[in-house]
Amino acid sequence: MDLLFSTDVKTYMTKLTLRFGDTCAQLVVFTYPVWPVRPGGSAELVRYSLPGGCGAFTELVEQMLAQNPKVTDEEIAAKAKVEVTRSPIDPEAFYRVRDRLKAVRISPVLHSFVSCDGGAEHEYLYDTSGESVHYVISSPPLRKTPEDNLARWMDVFRANLPKLLARPSPPKPSEVATSR
Repeated sequence: MDLLFSTDVKTYMTKLTLRFGDTCAQLVVFTYPVWPVRPGGSAELVRYSLPGGCGAFTELVEQMLAQNPKVTDEEIAAKAKVEVTRSPIDPEAFYRVRDRLKAVRISPVLHSFVSCDGGAEHEYLYDTSGESVHYVISSPPLRKTPEDNLARWMDVFRANLPKLLARPSPPKPSEVATSR
């Protein structure tokens, strides 16, 4: 996925990357600094998806392996079609959604279990240009572990994207304060 969904942004305050195994898609939210470097700048959502989803990508991999068993990941990624869309988002709305993560507490020692085709894989990466955290969560549905709380937050984030992308409506004339 790193090869398929590579980002070209070099300067940012934070980068939140969410990967979803059920759709072979990635969402990345960049928050940008204002000068002098401090929070309060703009935010952008970059969506990566594979036309045809996971099935079409699996077929491509299988075809390329059948033609050449020594095919490299880079060669496969070069042949894959990736759709990329960029959208500005409201930074304050994003910060409110992101702050809900504070309730999710995950130990560095995770629960161990085996999942055989029973769960979706979620990948969470958060980077501040100096520190980062990375979780890969593969869990069966309806477990009550802290990792599942993170996976649920990711699913809610993905479901509520339209609200983050919606432009705030202009104030109504009655809400605009006038001074005389």
